[in-house]
Amino acid sequence: MAAIILKQLITFTIMAAIGVLAVKLHVLDSQGLGAIASLVINITMPLMLLTNILEGATRQQLLDTLIIIPLGILLVALLYALAWLAAKLCRLEGNKKRVFCACGTLGNNGFMGIPLAVALFPQMGTLYSAVFTLVDQTACWSLGYYLCLPEEKLKDSRWSANLKKVVNPCIVAICIAVVMLLAGLHLPDLLQSALSTVGGVTSPLAMVYIGGLAAGLDLKQALTTREFYLIPVVKMLLTPLLMFLVLHTAGVDEGITLYMTMIAGTPTMASVAMMARNNGSEGDYAAGAVLLTTVCCIVTLPLVMLVVGLF
Repeated sequence: MAAIILKQLITFTIMAAIGVLAVKLHVLDSQGLGAIASLVINITMPLMLLTNILEGATRQQLLDTLIIIPLGILLVALLYALAWLAAKLCRLEGNKKRVFCACGTLGNNGFMGIPLAVALFPQMGTLYSAVFTLVDQTACWSLGYYLCLPEEKLKDSRWSANLKKVVNPCIVAICIAVVMLLAGLHLPDLLQSALSTVGGVTSPLAMVYIGGLAAGLDLKQALTTREFYLIPVVKMLLTPLLMFLVLHTAGVDEGITLYMTMIAGTPTMASVAMMARNNGSEGDYAAGAVLLTTVCCIVTLPLVMLVVGLF
């Protein structure tokens, strides 16, 4: 399994390098990258989730994976607690502390977790990801959005308005797929094939976006920000191993145990940088964490899967 992860991450790195090259050659700019992100989030990823669930899952399999919801909530709570402790240890204050906690809590499920899950678990990966996305998006647009607000805007923040963003195209696609699955319905073969083909470009586009985003960041600043290195150690090494130990000991299904271990080890969610920038908080700081953790995951994630493979 570690070999599969490593191979997939190397593939992702090559795709991301194409994104870097596209920006350096002025084929893509910030506006173009924004268009790619919008296309992935609003079109290709929802189609990938919809078609993959309908093609490869049964009603009973769906019911069996619902345990991922409480496990996902547990994971988010654990990551937030550890990120808060790490921020206290580094004596971070103000908006920087808030954004650091967001970076240490939210993982890149959309752009990295889903493609990795599909590669690791060809039969069940999309279903696992779909169920976890319900938790992931709720955490992103509630806790994540709140942490990415600067302190001076906290009084004007309305959680109810932020939570409306949970109802996004990915969530809608998942709900449609679940209803159809429970009702025993499927898309016509021609439509399934066409939509699946469009959804299949999600991983390449997501990696090109991440590479393009990295091309515009200050690598030196990211590498010299000492507290960033706590995120790979705590979030991407210790937490996944702890999750595996707890779930393995508790006798949770092996596939779900490995999936939760993998998803716990993903790098910082790219949306954290977007939310921080849009809200006038520490946007460049968050982008540096996204860059460093994404690079580190090439080592940390295969290492984690190698260790758990010994059990």
